Amino acid sequence: KRVAEVMKPRANLPIVGRTATLGRAVEEMVVARQNCVLVAEEADVEGPSGVLGVITPRDVLRAFVEHIPADARVDNWLHGLHSRWQPRAVRGDAMLPEAAEVMARGLVHHLVVVSPGTSSEVLGVISSTDLAYAMGAEEHSVAGIGHGPEQKHR
Repeated sequence: KRVAEVMKPRANLPIVGRTATLGRAVEEMVVARQNCVLVAEEADVEGPSGVLGVITPRDVLRAFVEHIPADARVDNWLHGLHSRWQPRAVRGDAMLPEAAEVMARGLVHHLVVVSPGTSSEVLGVISSTDLAYAMGAEEHSVAGIGHGPEQKHR
């Protein structure tokens, strides 16, 4: 499978503007019941570009441990981490093992998925959990597990 087939589409992800507070980013993540929030030039950005970074629960934990106040601006905090999304990106047409390799090499659990044609167009996000589910489902499919009539009620 390809990354674009299992990623969370950008339209389903919470987005905060660069001047939002870290507390607001966490709130958006919780309300949306997602495990990340995109940080963009503007919170209502609809176009393909403008994404500056991604904040994950791991980042929030790091901020908590480092006593970063909830009213810290996300752009200042991301800049301090040097956490631009570009090193945490994978193309949508990449195969799942390639995404897993990028995550393992970079020691990250989320990758921003970019368009194969232009690396500035953000399509969505893929997490290590998304990868695990997809790769597990693929293995079960190959092994014939989970396709019988007895599996319909799970």
